[in-house]
Amino acid sequence: KAGKALAELHLNYEEVEPCPGVTVDETGTKQDEYAYYTVEKMRFATGVKAKDKPGTILYNGHIVVKNIPQEAYDYVVNGKSAIEWIMERYAVTIDKESLIKNDPNDWSREHNKPRYILDLLLSVINVSVQTVAIVKSLPSLNLGETESATTQPSAETESQPKMAILEEVAEDEKFVQFLPYYNLKAACGAFEANELPTQTGWIDISTSGVHPRGDKNYFICQAKGNSMQPKIDDGDWVICRFYTPDNGGSRNGKMVIAQISEYDGDYDGKYTLKEYHSEKNADGSRKSITLRPLNKDYSPIELHEEDDVKVVAVVEAVMKG
Repeated sequence: KAGKALAELHLNYEEVEPCPGVTVDETGTKQDEYAYYTVEKMRFATGVKAKDKPGTILYNGHIVVKNIPQEAYDYVVNGKSAIEWIMERYAVTIDKESLIKNDPNDWSREHNKPRYILDLLLSVINVSVQTVAIVKSLPSLNLGETESATTQPSAETESQPKMAILEEVAEDEKFVQFLPYYNLKAACGAFEANELPTQTGWIDISTSGVHPRGDKNYFICQAKGNSMQPKIDDGDWVICRFYTPDNGGSRNGKMVIAQISEYDGDYDGKYTLKEYHSEKNADGSRKSITLRPLNKDYSPIELHEEDDVKVVAVVEAVMKG
């Protein structure tokens, strides 16, 4: 029911009536409606306490929107309230290089809707309030755990992935917007066998800044332990790329997943996530390798020429868990 209500609300957002209680104070004359409702840049009223969200928006020199509910700002899109997105996007701007002017009022004139931007702002305020109310009304999710299990979660329950893992995505989105999620043991085992592991799902990495562009060497796994804090916390999502001499380049100074033979690793006893540092002899042969944790409470792993170490993958980015 909540999903249906949200779909109807967001698909028809332009038709949503203004939020009850929100008022619009208008002064001056409307000799030209388009000039009257023209917006240059909407601003919040001054004098608002830092802990409070502004209840007043100065639309232009003669229109003020008042009594905006605080909860309207709780509907956040990509780190910013929907209201603030409207204020930012519907402003007159000039590109510094091309000097091209972007005027959102042009759309209003082209479609004979002089009040469009004002009405859109009022609609989005109500959409935000209703969205927050619907989400808050959702019941807590009960997966059938016993009282003792919910009171004292097991380590196995705590280690389960929290990010949305999709069973399937469109072919043209694989290794572009979505990367396969691999259990690290499976990923490393497949690396040893020189084949791709069987994926257990797909995760959206569009906010990570990584662009695989179809490269099937990319995958995502979940970090374990705290040795790489503060960069990587237990449970964070680590975007990696299988390493080979042909596609890897230098590993020095990079965070890597390494396979080691004589030391207990963080993953399945023989794999570890650390920062790779290598020293070479004068003839170019390997002198030593140090796998360094970032957390000072952990000791580095010192490896020498005779030790068997393989770099399985190089870390490309981290998404917080």
